[in-house]
Amino acid sequence: IFMGKIIKQLNSKNIKINITAVYSAKQVSKILKKINKKSKVIISIFAGRAGDVGKDPIPEFKKSLLLSKRYKNVKVIEKKPRKGEYGEKDAAKLFRNSEGVVITSSTLLNGTAGNLIELAKNTRICLVGPSTPFASKLLDLGIECLAGTIVTDVKKMIISVSEGGDAKALKPYGSFKVLTR
Repeated sequence: IFMGKIIKQLNSKNIKINITAVYSAKQVSKILKKINKKSKVIISIFAGRAGDVGKDPIPEFKKSLLLSKRYKNVKVIEKKPRKGEYGEKDAAKLFRNSEGVVITSSTLLNGTAGNLIELAKNTRICLVGPSTPFASKLLDLGIECLAGTIVTDVKKMIISVSEGGDAKALKPYGSFKVLTR
């Protein structure tokens, strides 16, 4: 589920944000359509994950960089950076200059959430995505909002997930919700 509404809302308030765990140029394009050209935005591309399943990530990353070049306020972080790109080591510095960080809940699964939350502890943090757990303990960690899906039809959701359904296929079986502290 695309969190464009939250991205646009934070950006329109001139809050510097970091959007993590972006996997494709298509996602970057959708993000860029929701932001202005003034407020600072960091887009963390994890295209290298595509390589883990045999897909060449280079074309997606190149497209993403090309799309974002028109936005002087946008910085792109790559999980596996090449020359001239921002890497995870740069995240600490870039996060310090952000007022808000949007972290996808997939980071809970890939083991990077703890580090990202720690790096972003002095910012406004939103944990977003269909698999976001609505656990109040997360709010105790300094996360300001949780945005995700509440499953409304468990049986059909299980079938859709087991068939490899994407966010669009899962949408009819859940309801998008936001929890803030």
